[in-house]
Amino acid sequence: MTVLSLSMERASVDADRPLVDGMAAGDPVALRLLCERHGPHVLAYLVGQLGDRALAEDVAQEVMLAAWRGAARFRGESRVRTWLLAIAHHRAVSARTRFGRATVASDPA
Repeated sequence: MTVLSLSMERASVDADRPLVDGMAAGDPVALRLLCERHGPHVLAYLVGQLGDRALAEDVAQEVMLAAWRGAARFRGESRVRTWLLAIAHHRAVSARTRFGRATVASDPA
């Protein structure tokens, strides 16, 4: 199997996989495109988890930086968005620990 056919096979499973592969190769355009595509979803998730938009924006940047640094280790066992949201979850837990914030409850009662 050639590199091109492997890349095309991965792309058919997840259209974002070539962006992660590009990030792993050091392509900043791939990171920008991934941020444009998934940044709003990651930010919305983090706002819901943290209840503070400014903190969520900071953590979202940490998520994308972690994705950039970890792109070469992405195994493709999940969709790219799932991978990003998993990173976001772990970063949100860390942020709540660092800043002493409780999880935002969906039902205040």
